[in-house]
Amino acid sequence: MRGHPTQVTAEFPDKMFIKTLEQ
Repeated sequence: MRGHPTQVTAEFPDKMFIKTLEQ
């Protein structure tokens, strides 16, 4: 997911959700 942060943001605009996936 870190390799494609742009795609993740496009699917999940919620930044908090992205941080949860990273952690």
